[in-house]
Amino acid sequence: MTAYKVSDWFSREKSMQNDAVKIVKEVEEEVQNKCFRWFCPKHCLSFDIVGRRVSEALKEVSELINQGNFDSVVEKKATESGEEMPVDQTMGMDYNFEEVWKYVTDQTTGIIGVYGMGGVGKTTLLKKINNELVKTSKEVDFVLWVVVSKEPKLPEIQELIRLKLEIPDEIWRGKNVDAKSATMMKYLKEKIFVLLLDDLWERLDLLKLGVDLAQIRDGSKVIFTTRSEGVCGRMGAQKTIKLECLPKEVAFKLFRSNVGENAFNSHPVIPKIAEDIAKECEGLPLALITIGRAMSSRIGFSGWKRALKELRSYNFEDMTADVFPQCFLYCCIFPEDYKILKEELIQLWIGEGFLNDFDSIYDARHEGENFIEILKQSGLLEGGQLEGHVSKYGYDKFLMLHDEIFGSKDFVMMHDVIRDMALWLACDNGKKKNNILVQEEAKKFAKWKEAKRIYLNGNDFDKDQTQNPFCPNLLTLLFRKASWNRFPSEFSHSMQVLDLSECDLNTLPGEIGSLVNLHYLNLSYTRIWKLPYEVGNLINLRSLLLDFTDELRYISGDVVSRLLSLQIFSKLANPYYLRDGNFYLQGSLMEKLDCLPYLSDVCLTLCSNECVQKLLNSSKLLQCIRQLSLFPCARSIEITSSAIRKMEHLESLEISSSDLEKMEVYVDRTITRRDYFDNLHHLHVWLCPLKDVSWLVYAPSLQILSLCLCDMDAVIRGDSGSVEIEESSAIFSSLTDLILEKMPELKYIHRGVLTFPCLTKVYIFGCPKLRRLPLDSRSAVNSLKEIRGEKDWWEGLHWDDEAAKHMFDLKFAEGYPLI
Repeated sequence: MTAYKVSDWFSREKSMQNDAVKIVKEVEEEVQNKCFRWFCPKHCLSFDIVGRRVSEALKEVSELINQGNFDSVVEKKATESGEEMPVDQTMGMDYNFEEVWKYVTDQTTGIIGVYGMGGVGKTTLLKKINNELVKTSKEVDFVLWVVVSKEPKLPEIQELIRLKLEIPDEIWRGKNVDAKSATMMKYLKEKIFVLLLDDLWERLDLLKLGVDLAQIRDGSKVIFTTRSEGVCGRMGAQKTIKLECLPKEVAFKLFRSNVGENAFNSHPVIPKIAEDIAKECEGLPLALITIGRAMSSRIGFSGWKRALKELRSYNFEDMTADVFPQCFLYCCIFPEDYKILKEELIQLWIGEGFLNDFDSIYDARHEGENFIEILKQSGLLEGGQLEGHVSKYGYDKFLMLHDEIFGSKDFVMMHDVIRDMALWLACDNGKKKNNILVQEEAKKFAKWKEAKRIYLNGNDFDKDQTQNPFCPNLLTLLFRKASWNRFPSEFSHSMQVLDLSECDLNTLPGEIGSLVNLHYLNLSYTRIWKLPYEVGNLINLRSLLLDFTDELRYISGDVVSRLLSLQIFSKLANPYYLRDGNFYLQGSLMEKLDCLPYLSDVCLTLCSNECVQKLLNSSKLLQCIRQLSLFPCARSIEITSSAIRKMEHLESLEISSSDLEKMEVYVDRTITRRDYFDNLHHLHVWLCPLKDVSWLVYAPSLQILSLCLCDMDAVIRGDSGSVEIEESSAIFSSLTDLILEKMPELKYIHRGVLTFPCLTKVYIFGCPKLRRLPLDSRSAVNSLKEIRGEKDWWEGLHWDDEAAKHMFDLKFAEGYPLI
């Protein structure tokens, strides 16, 4: 056998090793990064391709082995001392590395133990030592890395060392552990080596392994990591080094470097929250890196504040194995290419009980948002925003513009291939095809007897349908825009979710009270005019949604008071319908809601002074309110500091009243500004003689501000009595959309310059006295996409900063946006 052929054989063998490493890496990436567990079609397709590659590689390996039976070896393959390993950031680890390295280079120290709590950086330090040895230590014959973990497997560790020493098969094969140890010692006597053992949980017998440092050459080392100082002693470590958590300054620096400057500087308050989050990590590098990277995609105040709350309360244990698959598979109940509103999907997940393992509805909502982001990042859902007008009702141009901005437009949808796979899995791997019926299949009543979940958009459904379905197994029915003018009474008593929103339905029969297992009832946008008394029999009902049921003019408190499991109640109303005085939420109903023990998420339209005062006087309802529309007849409203702090979950506020001239907001100035309207995202004020909304300085999370047909001459004024104006850099620091329309007296938004770090859209129409904007060349430089208004108004604006004028000229467009 020529030296050339042997060299060629080794070259091919090395190439195959590299190919094998690539294949394994691809598999790991498929599992860990690209796909969501085992039910993703991308996952299945990728693994099929990888599987074929593995099969082909095995054939090549078999041929190579057959060709490798050399009678003699002319040249021996050169062996590298070791391989460099990928290392995460080592910020703050220099001192520890230098201390360990001092003993690594000390000829008299043979066994070195590194210990410390989980996540403190032991593995990272050991990898850094490995790489330094591979690069710099020419005297070392080989460096070997072994992960030991809880249950060390001696034969497997011996095999790794044997391969590194190139002990021939014929010498090794057939020997027991002790004989292999003796053989190992014989070979190791002639080598200088460093054995790196990561993650020891108990003593590892080095002699049984074949390592006797007392008999081998000086310079050989065993370096190990462990969580226990006791293990260091039992291993006979001559030197032990404890890794401590990072000091505060270094920890914050590491956290910030992983967050990135874009997210870190996206809101003036974020640096302070970032300090608090870094503090919660308690100096653990793994936590600082992992959480820092997770926060790198969160822009704006509210996401950071929520993350801090979750970090302080969450136990970091994984959700049960069922929750993610349930939430994912549930999306296949919607038709192909259906754009599922994110808010709607989370409401349904809560209604189905998927998110029951949380302390509050708000925690469940936030986790639902996290689930959606994970599914999107995994490629299992696609996201976007609905284009155009999404309102269920239309009126004047400015209100359409308001609804265009305020409407919940974030949606997700499933790719057809992924949906087919999810549908197949949800139907018990295709064995029970009628588990889920969607659209055309749902019109075949004969299949309803097997169905568990049904979606039917009834626009083209036969309105003269007289047949009532038999569906003993039905759990979920989403029946949209149905032309049935009555509700069939023969549905399964096991039903848990019933969504009849947008149905042409004006009457609910008393038989609905027999659905005693119902958790979720959505009657929004229907024409029902009464809730039957029997609805009170739904003792397990958790969600009752009655938004824009304009014919529903009276809700009996006696019905609501018996819904003792109710957690979510929503009754928002069409503001134009209110003008006719056709709807009112009674004070007696407010009192009944106040007494429900589990109520925690409420959305209300209030148009009587009595109801407004009952809300402001109720600690329970203030703590529950999430969306609020106020249409009072009062000339003024006073909100105390205590009431503001209780409205911690208020996200959206709408105010309209031709009488309301003053809204007094009293604050306790000893309490930080973030303790007030810190979750308020949307404010819409219209047809209202309010003079200003200076109290918005206490709304650090405000994203959308819409002011229309108001008498105010300023948005934020500096002499607003009870409101103390703080530094201007914090005002409107989360604002993304600013809409000002038909404000004839408006002279300024704020007298100072504001940075508007998140501002993307500005729409200003019918504000002839507004001659100056609070913008300069530092304002909204990167985020602003467009400014719209009348051309004459824009050209007549006064600027102190010509550079700013030129910069914002490029953003300006004349006229209303297309809706």
